[in-house]
Amino acid sequence: MSDYYKEKAKFDAKELWIRFVSGDREAFSALFTEVYPPLFRYATASGLSELQADDAIQDIFIRLLEKPGLIRNPATVLPYLFRSIKNASLKVYARKVRLLSLEAAAPRATFEFACTIDEEAAAGFDAQKLREELRRMLEALSPRQREIVYLRLIEEMDYPTISLVMNITPQVARNLFSKSLHKLRGLGLESTLFLLVAALVSKNLLLDGIFLPR
Repeated sequence: MSDYYKEKAKFDAKELWIRFVSGDREAFSALFTEVYPPLFRYATASGLSELQADDAIQDIFIRLLEKPGLIRNPATVLPYLFRSIKNASLKVYARKVRLLSLEAAAPRATFEFACTIDEEAAAGFDAQKLREELRRMLEALSPRQREIVYLRLIEEMDYPTISLVMNITPQVARNLFSKSLHKLRGLGLESTLFLLVAALVSKNLLLDGIFLPR
């Protein structure tokens, strides 16, 4: 891979897509390499097995390679990719429901993800306690609430992008995230501990009740 892609500090999906549709196949490979890890995490959190997640990502990129016209606006590359993963997980879920007998319990839609605690960043605090509190926080949320918390804090998406991924309006996304945050605060967690756990999950966001960027 060329030095241009190796030295790029933070990949720009829009720029890479524009380069690809302009004939730069290396940009397509760079996009795949950069976006694969977050897509894989999102896919497994959405209920896909690791094999299903890998297959889904491969299928999406093969389809885009064959039909780049599927993305008309380069600015929507990331939302398109995440939304495609979401659709793949919904198809798998629907297939499971159809295969069940009437006597069997229907599977429930889920969104599960694990966050690790950076023990160096958490110096002076009980890392095990932080992990337990983080797990408690996530379990208190509905799958839909966990999904928006994941997209907002882990993937650091803004509300317009989240709205495209979850197929809701930016205002609904903002309200859903706000309600999720209020629910977490209602658990009776220590204020300092809550802010620390949130900050450890996402180091680039302001955790005082106002999350940036919007």
